Amino acid sequence: MAFRETGCTVLGLCPDRGHSLLVTSAAERCFKYSGFDPLGSIRHAIQEGQPDIIIPCDDTAVRHLHELYAVVKNSTDSLQKKIARLLERSMGSPDSYQITPARYQLMALARDLGLTVPDTARIREPGDLDAFQHKHPSPGF
Repeated sequence: MAFRETGCTVLGLCPDRGHSLLVTSAAERCFKYSGFDPLGSIRHAIQEGQPDIIIPCDDTAVRHLHELYAVVKNSTDSLQKKIARLLERSMGSPDSYQITPARYQLMALARDLGLTVPDTARIREPGDLDAFQHKHPSPGF
């Protein structure tokens, strides 16, 4: 909603049933996301909506956008090249795409760069979560 309030045109991509974006005024237009053809539905929304930037709202969207980039990055087709440039502008350097879906690695990289990040641990089995909770007690646990 903040984007719309500043004068931006906001378009969305979401399932056509039950998604909260469909009942708010946050998006001027919503395109249908297909779980059976996610890359096709993203490509269609880009072609129809002509966005200046894409802001993925969850990890699955990031993964799909990375997959789409892998498909279009070396294309000689002008539309595919335009999509590749849009994805690079929206999500940064493709060199980082391999690490951004791995949340633990991303948090570790941010910490190594001196950014403040919440306490994070890689949880592989229930005992790991117990150890983390013991070391970092909080009202949420």
